[in-house]
Amino acid sequence: TGIEHKIPELSESFSKLNADQLKAIGTTLLDQYKTQAANLGQEIKVTKDQAEQLISDLKSNIQNAYDDAVSRAKNLEDTAFANLKSQAQDRAEEYLKEMQNRMSELEADLTTQPWEYRTKPAWQRLCIISGGVLVNFVTALLLYGAIFAHWGKDELPMHNATYGFHYHQVMLDEGFQQGDIIYAIDDSVVDDYSAANRELLLGNARKVAVRRGDSTAVITLSGHLADKVNQQRVKSLMMPRTPFLVKSFIAGSPAEKAGMQAGDSVVSIAGKPMNIFQEITVELTNHAGQEIMVGFYRDGRLDSLSVTVSSTGKLGVQCENDFSRLFPGMIRHIDFRFFEAFPAGISHGWETLATYVSSLKMLFAPGGVQNLGGFGSMAGLFPDYWDWQSFWNLTALLALILAFMNIIPIPGLDGGHILFTLWEIVTRRKPSDKFLSYAQTVGMVLLLALMVLANGNDIWRWLSSQF
Repeated sequence: TGIEHKIPELSESFSKLNADQLKAIGTTLLDQYKTQAANLGQEIKVTKDQAEQLISDLKSNIQNAYDDAVSRAKNLEDTAFANLKSQAQDRAEEYLKEMQNRMSELEADLTTQPWEYRTKPAWQRLCIISGGVLVNFVTALLLYGAIFAHWGKDELPMHNATYGFHYHQVMLDEGFQQGDIIYAIDDSVVDDYSAANRELLLGNARKVAVRRGDSTAVITLSGHLADKVNQQRVKSLMMPRTPFLVKSFIAGSPAEKAGMQAGDSVVSIAGKPMNIFQEITVELTNHAGQEIMVGFYRDGRLDSLSVTVSSTGKLGVQCENDFSRLFPGMIRHIDFRFFEAFPAGISHGWETLATYVSSLKMLFAPGGVQNLGGFGSMAGLFPDYWDWQSFWNLTALLALILAFMNIIPIPGLDGGHILFTLWEIVTRRKPSDKFLSYAQTVGMVLLLALMVLANGNDIWRWLSSQF
């Protein structure tokens, strides 16, 4: 019973003692926590200070590196600029010296002399610039006169063409037959071979009367002959049919090896009777590379030999082309005295020039541009064998062509300079140098384009085997 009264007292005493102990323990722990927190804060502060110092050092290092890089770049830039400046100055000095030299040369050029072409009056310059055209023209006329004085002139009246005429396919398409002899064109009698060609091509002929064997015939032309000639690049509408009379042999001639001789007159090929040169050349191409029998007359006696035709369809012979021998008694030969030859040459030159100028209209017909030719076409005008008369005739023709082409008023040609000089004489005002420079450029471009076109046609014909 006494113990029971003491239990509450003991419990309260124990609780108070326990609370004091707990309070002491908590206070101790709190002090420890505060001490640790203070230590931790101090450590954080030290770490923060270290980090700030580290960042400050890093910024300083970066700034120093940047400043160093800028300094080096500036030094490099200054050095490069100094080098470039030095080089530019050197080049500028060289260019200045060159320009000064050029200016000195130009000043010397601009200093005209009284003997120079540009200081002459317009009429004198006109005479000088016309010199090239006149020399070509006069040379051609003198050459024709010299040809007539030396060789005379041979004419074969059309009615004397014993074997008739050989016609190109375009003429056969119009209704002509091989061997026909033209005697009238549009009711006008024609007996001159050149005149007949000229009338057919340039005279707008409509009706042609021909002798055909023992009869006559009238052929009505289609009106498109010139167009067909342009499109097919016909070199000759017709030519006298001639016998195949051997004149000489080329080196390695298969006919000479077989035993043929100069003066032989061929009358058959591979058993086919034929004696016309134009027909025989066609037939030989059909037997290229073959061994055939060739029949011929020698000293009035018929004979034959076996001949191997070349791979190109040739016998290797040069046929007689002298009409006086091919048509004995049929050729009208005219001999000229020295002082008669030159008036005849002048007349022939004017006629040739007129025919050439008239033929230029065919360039504007369909296919006409394709017939333009350059150096290759000019070379093709000359025969395969050397003949002085043919050479001088072609030289005279080319001189006439050059004279006419050069007088065409295209800037860059003599004709262009003549035109501007005449303008100066009439208006008493010289065209400006700037205008003349532009005109010269345009003219040269046109001439170069024409040259490229003409020689391009030659190259195309060569590549397509049309030469």
